Amino acid sequence: MHGGFDDHSLWDSVLPELAARFSVVAMDRRGCGASDPWRASHSVDREIEDVLAVLGDNAEECVLVAHSIGALHALEAVARGARVRALVLYEPPILIEPPPPAYLDELDARWIAGEHEEVARTIGRWLAGLARSEPLPDRHGHWTLRVAEGVPFTAPIRALAHYRFDSERVAAITAPTLLLLGQRTQGALRVSTERLAAAMPSARLVHLADQAHDAVVTAPALFTEAVLDFLKPFLTPKSERS
Repeated sequence: MHGGFDDHSLWDSVLPELAARFSVVAMDRRGCGASDPWRASHSVDREIEDVLAVLGDNAEECVLVAHSIGALHALEAVARGARVRALVLYEPPILIEPPPPAYLDELDARWIAGEHEEVARTIGRWLAGLARSEPLPDRHGHWTLRVAEGVPFTAPIRALAHYRFDSERVAAITAPTLLLLGQRTQGALRVSTERLAAAMPSARLVHLADQAHDAVVTAPALFTEAVLDFLKPFLTPKSERS
């Protein structure tokens, strides 16, 4: 599960290594890629329902790998009852505060005016905890967003205003969990990941050397190595595969 305003192609650099060992499904979250547009009723609950729908009856055989806001939705899906084999969560923003409504209104107006690339990058910088002057990693055209007519571009960000992190519910998760945190990540994303690690007895926290919020793109080999090392117990030798 990708985060932010990416789509499934976020995983292009790491998918070959993962797919050599697992069957991989890379979904487009609601409003992104080929999925349906955001609706006026968009909420964190709708995103969690989408996760559960993709998992279906195969949840217990699945390892859920997720980035950023996608990781928050993956976490909540498991906290609310989805039984997966394991979780890999890269900096879920469980404690992030949305920008003021007036600022989001301004971004919506700029989006309507056609400033799609810069508005998406502005939100991307906020999600990643970057200063206005700091560039985002090259996203290779990932801004494939689908917004229904009359629905604010910022609908997923506004939905976070109604989200409340429940440490007790998360503490009850028993699935083995890998939490990934960029060594250079600061602000709310670092605090969120470290607090989550403290709240989850099932979690292992791994720092990605010299990386921030986007190692999937900036250091795919490092990201893949960390994930596959964690998932070694779930690998079946090729000789035993049907």
